[in-house]
Amino acid sequence: MIEYLDGIYRWFSKNRRPVAKLLQEGVTSEYFEKVTGILELKLPIELKELYMWRNGTANQKGFTFGDIEFMPGFFFLPIEEAVDNYNSFKKDKKWNESWFPFMANGGGDFFVVNCKDDNMARESSIIGFMLNEESHDVEYLNLKSMINTIYECYERGIYFLDTDGYVEVNLVKEAIVANVINPGLERWESEIQ
Repeated sequence: MIEYLDGIYRWFSKNRRPVAKLLQEGVTSEYFEKVTGILELKLPIELKELYMWRNGTANQKGFTFGDIEFMPGFFFLPIEEAVDNYNSFKKDKKWNESWFPFMANGGGDFFVVNCKDDNMARESSIIGFMLNEESHDVEYLNLKSMINTIYECYERGIYFLDTDGYVEVNLVKEAIVANVINPGLERWESEIQ
């Protein structure tokens, strides 16, 4: 997974995206355990690896949402903010207490790891929680496949900069790539039919 994350970071740097400078240094294993140890969840190892790579995006004054996007429409939450968001949402009727957020759009939508998966010790499926939707689908088989999908979309020009410098997406091509990397998920299969 780290090779894909490093590839995404290279794309940000090459294209002079502010997010490259705003991604915070990774946390230590001990710090991750300290911050998340208060939760009633057991988080998957791959989430810990993500936060040891980088601790989300610093939200500094003077930067727009487009400046901090990690993928189109979403930014990478620092672990402290992720824990705060989890604690804020865990009693919400639409939220499942086994979901832990790590990407957000700033308007109440998140990508979450499903901490109730059977193979959860190592990895966990990724669910798209959209605040105004009734159902919340699995969008990626696990965190590695999500990061791989994001990497491939940047590398293939499926995520691209428009003339104003904003990251845009070719939705059809994104669905094709996502379906190959995450086979069997209705979320992507329905997009390419």
